[in-house]
Amino acid sequence: MDGEMMLAKIKSKLSGFVFAARNLSAARRLVKITSEEVDGLLFRGYSSSDVEAITKIYQQLNEGAAFSWMLRSLYSHIGRRCLLVVEQRDAVGTSKIVGMNMYYLNQRDIKENTIHEGFIGVLPEMGGRGIATKMRQTAINNFKLAGFSGISSRISLNNTASLMSAKKIGFQPVEEYQEPSTGEKRYYMICKF
Repeated sequence: MDGEMMLAKIKSKLSGFVFAARNLSAARRLVKITSEEVDGLLFRGYSSSDVEAITKIYQQLNEGAAFSWMLRSLYSHIGRRCLLVVEQRDAVGTSKIVGMNMYYLNQRDIKENTIHEGFIGVLPEMGGRGIATKMRQTAINNFKLAGFSGISSRISLNNTASLMSAKKIGFQPVEEYQEPSTGEKRYYMICKF
């Protein structure tokens, strides 16, 4: 490994630790996500027993990206306050995680007193039932209590379902940009409380 690659790897690790430390510190002001059951779906905060299901959903809906060890570790500490899961229960007591909505703080959010919606996903077979909209509404209610002034999100212009759900709940585009790594056009959106 040459010097530049090693330096890049060290910078990446350090940035991951700074991100984790920022979020561990900021999460202290958050309250536990309140559980709510709607039409056989339980909207609740993450628990460590959800890690396998969340990892699968994240990979399936995020082009195979890994739910990294750093994210697993971070959300094992702050997940009850900033990772919303949707659990489907049937009449015999079997349950399955069918959606997730992951939040964190980046530097811009700290300056603007917002919290960032880093990833939202609902299993395709559960689409069209308003689950993403309900997750976002639950998050708004929760983060309002913590004193945030809004939620930020980045959504690809070609992700029509996510854009519709976000706009329905009050997100407004504040910037349009091109993602450097993919060339994809995206909105930076804010939902103000």
